[in-house]
Amino acid sequence: MELIKQHIKPKLEVYLNQSNLTLLFINDQIQNENKDKYINLLLYIDNILCDYFSKYSEDLNVLHIHFDSDFKDEEKLLFAEFLLIGSLNLSKH
Repeated sequence: MELIKQHIKPKLEVYLNQSNLTLLFINDQIQNENKDKYINLLLYIDNILCDYFSKYSEDLNVLHIHFDSDFKDEEKLLFAEFLLIGSLNLSKH
């Protein structure tokens, strides 16, 4: 397990540190008090979505993201707010 952590952690940190102005814009609009606690997860989701939509933007496709964790309602609301604001931002472009 330690070997996996040593291999994945540096790559994950680089992935999370990719500059994303869209996320900064969305983060300013989110009113949820949990946004600072979950900023790395939001960065990860945002990067996955940006990578996915840059490859498959013209066709209707399915993307499934699974979380193996039980989130509280406030945390689920944060993710919903993030996705809603992000989708409204995408529809403007």
